[in-house]
Amino acid sequence: MKKRITDLFDDIPAELLDDIGTGETKVRGYKQIAASILVGVICLLAGAAVYAASRYPEQFQRFFYGGREGIWSGLLLNESYETENDDYRLRIEDMLVDGDVKVILISVEALNERSREELMKSDSTPSISFPSSGGGTVSLYGREEGKKYYFAEYTIRGRTCQVLYGEGIPGIPDREWLEEHGDETLTLSVRIRNSNKKVVTVRPDRNEFPEGIQFRKIEIRRMGIKLKGYSVERTTGTDGEEPAEYFYPTVTAVMKDGRKIRLLEGNMGYEGDPVDARWAIGGGSQSSSKRPGRKNCRVERMDEFRRIFDVDEIESVIVNDVEYKLK
Repeated sequence: MKKRITDLFDDIPAELLDDIGTGETKVRGYKQIAASILVGVICLLAGAAVYAASRYPEQFQRFFYGGREGIWSGLLLNESYETENDDYRLRIEDMLVDGDVKVILISVEALNERSREELMKSDSTPSISFPSSGGGTVSLYGREEGKKYYFAEYTIRGRTCQVLYGEGIPGIPDREWLEEHGDETLTLSVRIRNSNKKVVTVRPDRNEFPEGIQFRKIEIRRMGIKLKGYSVERTTGTDGEEPAEYFYPTVTAVMKDGRKIRLLEGNMGYEGDPVDARWAIGGGSQSSSKRPGRKNCRVERMDEFRRIFDVDEIESVIVNDVEYKLK
């Protein structure tokens, strides 16, 4: 297999492309969802997964392996966006999206000898921002001659993603840097759609949490888990350094074949059960807001799974030591 999945769409006629920008910086968007094309892609997924895994093993195996093909193929948006100037082409190759979990494949390609030399020696990565709370990482995971690929993983609620790239760009460029380098900085702003509506919701109303702790809703998706409710501080944060740590429950899925899979490792004393813990990543993002006159805080925690999870096979969900059967 000599091409990535998204490269299969490069031959779409020009009249089907949706131009979304004008001026010296050219922007093109591709909406790659024609039914006949998707059928061909599905037939090629097995070969594409092998190719991708052999080239970028850790990152692609995390998402392309670990269950039935159908549980992840619907999360791939099959959309690409790009912009370029005289020196570089910035491209969103494709995205995996499931609720607040967003996995974005980005490439930067040099368009002349000078920029090719600069790109190959540069440690800079594209800067990504969302107008919402949450967090994520961007890392280099592959390169070709004159081209680099980056892998972005975010747990964040925002739907508008902005990707910036320029020579020497910092991780989070400030206004002064942008004012100085704005003319040579490439920008892509993309509205991200969530194509997956499958979610398992548990309301843990039978749990007897300690005073001040109450979790009203747990959402389990194919790529992550979200908890909403109220909690109290387990450890106090330090200003500008470490955030406060809050109490969270342990969440375990009981599958139809009898397996128990740990989806969230909590800190309330229910972490010791022997389970399959390959899915829980133990990270993600959390947000909190203090209510005046109250000791507890409103909290929201989002964790990304290590691999795409088959929510259709869940029989019940255990929150700490209370089991909730799915209807």
